[in-house]
Amino acid sequence: MTGSKKLKEWKARINKLDEEKINAADPELMAILSELRSIEKETIRIGDCKEKHIEEILSLNISRVRNPLLRWMLPKGVIKHEPSQWLKDALHVFFKRWHRNSENTTRTLIDLMLLDVLDHSAERIGGWGEVELSWTDGPIILTGYSDYVLSYGDLSDKTDMSSVLVCGEAKCSDAKQNIWQIVAYCGIVHKARLALEKQNVTVYGFMTDGDSWEFVRIDNESNVWTTKVSTLRKAMTWLRYILDCAQKSTPSSTPTTSKTDLRKKELKNFKLVVERFRTMDGVDESEDDEDEEEEEEVVVVEEDGTDLVESMDKLNISSRDL
Repeated sequence: MTGSKKLKEWKARINKLDEEKINAADPELMAILSELRSIEKETIRIGDCKEKHIEEILSLNISRVRNPLLRWMLPKGVIKHEPSQWLKDALHVFFKRWHRNSENTTRTLIDLMLLDVLDHSAERIGGWGEVELSWTDGPIILTGYSDYVLSYGDLSDKTDMSSVLVCGEAKCSDAKQNIWQIVAYCGIVHKARLALEKQNVTVYGFMTDGDSWEFVRIDNESNVWTTKVSTLRKAMTWLRYILDCAQKSTPSSTPTTSKTDLRKKELKNFKLVVERFRTMDGVDESEDDEDEEEEEEVVVVEEDGTDLVESMDKLNISSRDL
């Protein structure tokens, strides 16, 4: 008998065992059995996530996703982000020098914009890259690496989920964008907060190829809201807005439940791993005190005319600018 056939035979025998009898006889053996059975779980990569996975695995209401009649919009009085001179200069060089032929160059644009927006944040927020997020639902594991996670605190401790604010995903310019990918990342954090019985479980996210930006919000009722913008100025206003809202809904870097209590209620179906890097923003106390966003009373942010960061086509860069 070959090794693979023998392994299949053992798996079949294991699945026939009576869990209650084993647990009564030897709890440690039961733990080993559970681990062996978990190996058989189906793994779905978040990059391949589809609409049905969002509904069946994460139990989210997606009727509002890309729905023009229920589009998520900015509330009245929202602060329009004014790009700093530093960002204008950086974007001037970026659009002149950088060939946007890969996801990596899109990340450069995101990094520049996030640094400028975070400079206005009232809290110290960490930017993490390549963060693995996984959720287990029965025999299925949903897993992937979020390009960006913005949070308070130390994400190396998976119990500190109250610190997670925003998930982000970068795409290659003009590549097809799978909206369910960023919804899945946000949904995993949302489910983890629900499991921890947090008072506020709202999660935010964004996905962009550098030309168009899609923003996602999962509210306390597990409804998914989305919106799409196509100028950098609007994108920065949205980034600042969702960070403001996220900070107000998660007002402290300290978990509302102690880590000891969280370990007692271990999140067996949640996994978070920090893989790459972390950056810290500066501190600025000049933030708007606007209440949490509403979906009803909304207006579109108006533009102020010609601006360097309005769009790449309006930059009017020539070789003499070097």
